[in-house]
Amino acid sequence: MFTNYQKIFEKKFLIFLIFTIFFLYIYQFFNYNISKQHDVWLHHYYILNILKFNFSEITSEYGIFYYFYTACFSLITYPLYYFQILEEREVFYLTVRLSNLSLLTITFFIIYKICRDIFNFKYKQITLTILLCFSFAFFNKTFFMARPENLMIPVSLIIILETYKIINNKKITLKIILPSLCILSAQKVSGLIFSLVILAFLFFKQREKNYYKLILFFTCGLILLYLFHYLISGVKFYQNSDRLFGDATSLGIIHNFDKFNVLYKFSLIDAWKNPLRDFQNYSLINILSLELIGDYWKYGVFNNIKFNLNESCLIILNRISIIYFIIFLILIISLIIHFFNLEKKFSKSENSITLMMFILMFAGIGVIILAVFFRANFDDLDIVKYEYISYFIIPIIFVIVKFSAETPKYNILIYTLIGLGLYNNLLPIHCLT
Repeated sequence: MFTNYQKIFEKKFLIFLIFTIFFLYIYQFFNYNISKQHDVWLHHYYILNILKFNFSEITSEYGIFYYFYTACFSLITYPLYYFQILEEREVFYLTVRLSNLSLLTITFFIIYKICRDIFNFKYKQITLTILLCFSFAFFNKTFFMARPENLMIPVSLIIILETYKIINNKKITLKIILPSLCILSAQKVSGLIFSLVILAFLFFKQREKNYYKLILFFTCGLILLYLFHYLISGVKFYQNSDRLFGDATSLGIIHNFDKFNVLYKFSLIDAWKNPLRDFQNYSLINILSLELIGDYWKYGVFNNIKFNLNESCLIILNRISIIYFIIFLILIISLIIHFFNLEKKFSKSENSITLMMFILMFAGIGVIILAVFFRANFDDLDIVKYEYISYFIIPIIFVIVKFSAETPKYNILIYTLIGLGLYNNLLPIHCLT
């Protein structure tokens, strides 16, 4: 009897906790200054050109699915402009916010499905998964902004869910995974890398006649989507903005081999002493440590119009991020070590998808390294942002929560991560004064 009451209380408390966190997030969501996001010229103008049917002005190498999706929400917001309730700029920002809010809702629905269908998580584990998502700065920031990753995150999670079904059922069905792979790959080159990792994984795990159909249809579909994009924009998928609008010959390690040490050179002590933007352009690792739950680039909580953010506030935020980064690394290394000891406790398909999530995380790090090789501007190293690889990193959250249930000694680390992350990203009290 007491146990039943305890379970009911725990369930209600967890629901209350999630709604509280979601309320804090929505507060920040609608008070974020979208005009200060990074790459405004890339994303805002393309959405506006679609809204105005100026397709000849779309010169982005990114796929247009996200931009079209966002533009559809103007059907809801246009009356506010027509009846002069809001100004044109405010209507545009509301359109972006509504589209992102819908994608965030879809994302959490798929996260819930993965928690239940793949890992059979109980309410406590589902809550930890959601809280860990909110603890990462990149997860919050990307949905604050107009960015193609907002579409790529839910699509990538759908692919993971479908990959599990394929491995579990020992049969490839094309109706969901095929269009998902095509959309993700057509959106950005990094999405193509994600898809190739999935296809390579299926090659080793589930190679049967439908696999070759998947490869064939995926290739044909992708060519058609790239052709469609070229006909609309005149831009080839491999022509990035640096080639189109800048001098690509001066960017990246490939043209500045003396900068190779940015990949491995680091000093967390120096990052602690100088945690503000442009002080760490000599180290990829230092920037990653400051950005994980911090705001090194000043595109996160720094742009909340309700917060009194200054350098002293950012210094504390970014130093907390270094602590988070160290704990996160310890946790990941521990998970890798214990994965092979614990894999006998889980089903073969569950172990396979867990291994794939590890591979995706390392593939995401590889994407950042490739970006530094070919596109880095060494004046600030601003190509190093977690938002670009968010959908590679998010799957590891499920692995962290999964092992926390089997190895309780790691729970204190996970609770610490959640506490630090939620404080930094949703309610940095020291920045409110």
